[in-house]
Amino acid sequence: RELELLVTVHAEDNQLIEETMSEYQSGKELPAYLHPVLRPARAEYNAVLEVGRLARQLGMPIYIAHLSSAEGYQAFKEIREAGGSIYAETTPHYLTLDNELLVGEDSQKYFMTPPLREKEDNEKLWEGLRKGDIEVVATDHCAYNLEQKFSAEDCLEILPGIPGSETLLPLIYTLGVKRGFFDIIRMIEILSINPAKIFGLYPGKGSVQPGTDADLVIFDPEKEVTISDSGQHSAAGYTPYAGIKVKGYPVITISRGKIIMRDGEFLGERGQGKFVPACESSLY
Repeated sequence: RELELLVTVHAEDNQLIEETMSEYQSGKELPAYLHPVLRPARAEYNAVLEVGRLARQLGMPIYIAHLSSAEGYQAFKEIREAGGSIYAETTPHYLTLDNELLVGEDSQKYFMTPPLREKEDNEKLWEGLRKGDIEVVATDHCAYNLEQKFSAEDCLEILPGIPGSETLLPLIYTLGVKRGFFDIIRMIEILSINPAKIFGLYPGKGSVQPGTDADLVIFDPEKEVTISDSGQHSAAGYTPYAGIKVKGYPVITISRGKIIMRDGEFLGERGQGKFVPACESSLY
């Protein structure tokens, strides 16, 4: 608070998780479908409530990363209603995927922490976006490849994390804008403007003001694509959204005025990335 630094929290109540896990420590391998049981949504509720109350007492903002559940969203609303300065993001996987995917031979492809929840949780998070409560959709992108993901079958050993940065925009446009949860202006706020402001990168990022970085996406709202593993450029080599049909897809990506992607072909160069120092968060 004194340094006006934004604290970002992965919100899970570790004590509750350890108590739950103690009931399953039988020496047997724990399959992936037990992951949501061992890390229940109640753990997210407890943690959001705890850090939210503490931040409110200290008079500072708090940011909750990758909100995954209806219970976590409920705790978020309780803190806001009590006057807390709390902000949250969710992710495409908590909006579109559910824990039924954790049953079967490919379960490791859908394994992350917090774990996938129920379909009802998906819809509650969409509601949070529609109402304007949830400010950001990010990806929590993690580029473990399939060899790494399938190196374990026990849910205590599977590497948690999935890729998602390349499919963020088409998924949120198709499932958010096209379904009427919000308009395209609100989508731009959720994906670009809000995170840039919250993390002190605005206006260099998140705007097209004169003198800014000229990071632009040319987007075809009519282009139809079936998301596939072969269409990805991440080191992960796969996508958990394979088979999902989207309408609306980026055709050109420009970074600092230079085209780095055109019609699915990556044109960037290794080493052209640039460190961008953050300033103060807009939340202070």
